[in-house]
Amino acid sequence: MTFGARLGERLSRLVAVRELKGAALFSASSVVLNLASLAAGFLVYRWLDPYYMGIWQTMVLVQTYCNFLTLGVANGMNRELPYVLGRGEVERGHRMAATTQAFSLWVGALSLVGFAVALWFVPDDASWRMSIAALGAIVPVSFYTQYLQGTFRANADFDRLSVIQLVDAGLRVASVALVYFFGYAGYCARAVALGMAVAVLTYAWRPIRVRSTFSWSTLKELCRTGIPIFAFSYVFGFADSIPRLVLLNEDTVETLGLYAPVLTLLGTMNAFFDSLRAYLYPKVSHYLGRRNDDARGLWRPTFAIHLLSVLSAIPVALAGVWLIPLVVEHFMPRYMGSLEALNVGLVIILFLGYRIGATLLTALKSWRYLALFVGCFLVLQWALPMLFLAWFPPLLAVSWGQAASAAVMLGVSLLVNRLAMRAGE
Repeated sequence: MTFGARLGERLSRLVAVRELKGAALFSASSVVLNLASLAAGFLVYRWLDPYYMGIWQTMVLVQTYCNFLTLGVANGMNRELPYVLGRGEVERGHRMAATTQAFSLWVGALSLVGFAVALWFVPDDASWRMSIAALGAIVPVSFYTQYLQGTFRANADFDRLSVIQLVDAGLRVASVALVYFFGYAGYCARAVALGMAVAVLTYAWRPIRVRSTFSWSTLKELCRTGIPIFAFSYVFGFADSIPRLVLLNEDTVETLGLYAPVLTLLGTMNAFFDSLRAYLYPKVSHYLGRRNDDARGLWRPTFAIHLLSVLSAIPVALAGVWLIPLVVEHFMPRYMGSLEALNVGLVIILFLGYRIGATLLTALKSWRYLALFVGCFLVLQWALPMLFLAWFPPLLAVSWGQAASAAVMLGVSLLVNRLAMRAGE
């Protein structure tokens, strides 16, 4: 072997080690962030009544539907930016980032005006008005933060993103003091402060620094990819919210508040899988860019990831069987009515790895199979909670409906990804 060949081999090994260290750091920071979110969430439930959490969960639904304003531009950048960087087209990638940045700022300004107008139509109730005002600050900033975080992932800059997650974890725990001293007003202020802090950190450390320049040709290019991704993502997000809509229709805002601890538990596990998706998505897109869309090498890792998602959730569920009753009884007694639903939540987390399947299909641009995936999810999220209403009260019916939906979707995810990867062979 020549000196040049040996040097190249050593450099490739060094890059591989660095990537492995980056992945390990990002995973570790994600675990810390998730645990901090879970601990902070349960502390909040110690001091806030279910009624207030029901109001906030209603606001979360509004935030989900506000994503419609993005029209898929950020989604298109998240897919195409690592892809074109994988092809070595750096200048084209920077044009995409500049256009997405300009569009995110414009949409944020539009949403800010919308929330200001909405305040005129909110009932004269301090809790609802505080909630709308808080959301009016969070949503516009979140659009820009989504763009910034996409540039971190596309640039494979997971080290600094990991540090941001660790800072975020510390702030989530420390800011619980606002809820202790100021109640629901403190909770709203805390949500705004956390959103602003993450935005400031991602802006200060952004890996791609471009001026906001709007290009219609680049916007059209992003929309061609982004609109299908956005449409499926939006329908997926709507389907994810259906159990909460069922609860609001069948019962009261307070019952939705009792469901909030279950959503915190699921959100913690989802955040772990979301961090894995955030790591995998640009990597797969970059891989496809280098391999000219050849996906034949992706099936075995896909199967392994789905299997590991179940295996990694088992010890968490077993620990939860022992811990959750103690936590509810001693730290959040106002939520004793959530205990049975939380136990069902431990079943749900075993199957949440199905969410990774949608990310892989998106990276593959396999719209037909992604449509099948999202369509199945939409039907299951509505039909199964409604079916369980025949045997359980609304809170448990929704919980068991989600458990059954997640279990079925894990199998659907494996099936459609296998079919998509075979179609590309």
